[in-house]
Amino acid sequence: MALRMAQDMSEPISQDSQRLPSDNRNYPVRDPFGLKIIDSEKFGDQLRKKLEEKNIRKEYPEKKRKTVFAEDIAERFSDLLAENVPQCGFEPPSSGRINILDIGCGFAVEADVVSSYFSGDDFNAKGVEGVSFFGIDNNPESIERVRQKYSSTPKSGYTFILGDATRLEDYPEVPRKVHVVIFRHPKITEDKKTGGTWSKMFEEARKRLADGGIAIFTTYMREEQEILVDELNQLGYEVVIKKKNEQAIPIPDEQTTPISNVSKGAYDGYVLIARASRGNS
Repeated sequence: MALRMAQDMSEPISQDSQRLPSDNRNYPVRDPFGLKIIDSEKFGDQLRKKLEEKNIRKEYPEKKRKTVFAEDIAERFSDLLAENVPQCGFEPPSSGRINILDIGCGFAVEADVVSSYFSGDDFNAKGVEGVSFFGIDNNPESIERVRQKYSSTPKSGYTFILGDATRLEDYPEVPRKVHVVIFRHPKITEDKKTGGTWSKMFEEARKRLADGGIAIFTTYMREEQEILVDELNQLGYEVVIKKKNEQAIPIPDEQTTPISNVSKGAYDGYVLIARASRGNS
């Protein structure tokens, strides 16, 4: 198995770590409250400070403030795709649609940017008819909210399923073959406590990967990524990219990740892209 190390990961992400890629591009950020935040590198810190100064905490509910951060995280996920997918050997289908499966999709804040990216000219070869996005999650609230969001828009090509991703065969809506699988922040450190639930989902995803397809994983912490690599190797994946995401937004000090005993990290802090090993598909 060939493992390509795209970048050294000896240092964990900290609040003061550089968030822009090495080319020093200035990534735009949204400023929905008119707060005049011009430094995208320190967006999160400045936004929190500005919100406190303007007392926006009282004017805007928690749900609204979370939306601001979710939009910025989604945009950075798009940059993550643009930086890494061209390097991983992804092969779009020669005809039909590009099928994308987001496992554990939650509120699917990344759905639009993922669909937009894979709808781009780089992947729309002659005969390709666009993108179909499928999200599956076992949380009724998440699926209900994301269904409501997309039912009120003219967008098509999105399907959200309330279900158990360890048994994809139970859901005929999920295509037999998908070209991109997404796992954002799988709780791999808690897999033993849950009887290997995440490992089962990884295996289900591998079985669905089409030839030339890829699985994209992100984690909060480097330690999670290392555990993930070992797990994927055992399941018949070939890891082709494993690196730190320099554009990731550090998790604020007052928040913690859903991962036990982890209070520091970054949203999509580490990225890993894998393919189904030849002979294991």
